[in-house]
Amino acid sequence: MNKETPYNKEKIKQRLAVSGEHIVYRYGKDQVIKFPYGPIHLVDKRDSLNKIKSETPLIKKYFSDFIVAYEILFYQKNKQKTYCIIQDFVKGRSLKLKDKKNPQIKAQLKKLIKANEKMARQTGYVFEFFGIKNLFFHFIFKGMDNVFIVKDKIKLIDHGLISSQTKITRSFILRLFIRWAIKRQKKLLNYYK
Repeated sequence: MNKETPYNKEKIKQRLAVSGEHIVYRYGKDQVIKFPYGPIHLVDKRDSLNKIKSETPLIKKYFSDFIVAYEILFYQKNKQKTYCIIQDFVKGRSLKLKDKKNPQIKAQLKKLIKANEKMARQTGYVFEFFGIKNLFFHFIFKGMDNVFIVKDKIKLIDHGLISSQTKITRSFILRLFIRWAIKRQKKLLNYYK
């Protein structure tokens, strides 16, 4: 760690994933580090910062049984505020549609979907379960990229919430995409109930 960053640059290892909101790297032995990336961040860095600040309390409130331990670090880079997320590394795999045949997984999935529906009713936000790949190509991949199975336990490995009433992004096209994604996800979630 140094004055510019609250994390240790030497602990950053290979890139593991690029999602719609973050680039994910292995961080040391037992963690990952996520840096903002993607449409929201590229359109307006302030939006991604506001998004993470407003969504974190909701994730902790509605999904406490499913979240992986993480810490959000805010700092300045090139005179702009930004953040990174340091999270425990999850040794598991993404949830597939066929996993609902397992009674333990099915019960947790039911609880997770109910928590999501409750959050949607109370706040207008929903968790983004599928990831871009599965939103577009679920008929091929049949899974949820942001939901992992770890020893018969469901874990959320992402922090992405979406809302059709979002005021976070000023991009008209991005708002249209978010509305489509919410409708698509609602339809796909019916397969998992």
